Amino acid sequence: MILKTIFYTISVITIFALSVQAQNYEDTLMIYGRNRFYKTHLPLGYNLQKQYPVVFCFHGGLEIRI
Repeated sequence: MILKTIFYTISVITIFALSVQAQNYEDTLMIYGRNRFYKTHLPLGYNLQKQYPVVFCFHGGLEIRI
């Protein structure tokens, strides 16, 4: 019985901790026939009704293949 209580307590704490953390998502887009990966980060306490600044981070550049 005590182990069951400890297990449930740890489970509830873990679920609560995960729900209040910032959220990160990864997805892909098909652009010019190539899959492009991108990540979206939603801040801690994200609220769909609020407006937030947007930051775009690009890497790489134009690549010329010969």
